[in-house]
Amino acid sequence: MWISAFDSEDIEKVKLAVQDRLLRQTATFKVPLSQGDIIAQLHELGEIMEHDIDDDEEMMKITARIHPSAYERMSKKLEPYKESD
Repeated sequence: MWISAFDSEDIEKVKLAVQDRLLRQTATFKVPLSQGDIIAQLHELGEIMEHDIDDDEEMMKITARIHPSAYERMSKKLEPYKESD
């Protein structure tokens, strides 16, 4: 995201963007590749830091930075796949 900070309106946008990044928490999920909707949801909700497919090509391990409020909204769907914080 690119934001200029030349006027007060843009400075507020910069502050909100920084706050959003700082509030995100990192979590790791292990999701079956057959659950494409969950994988897509993680990409939509957060910043993917790392992903890897296991040797059997059945599971994807995804480490993502997600804002707590976004995770809370989707926790019922995501919790079964959560590996760690």
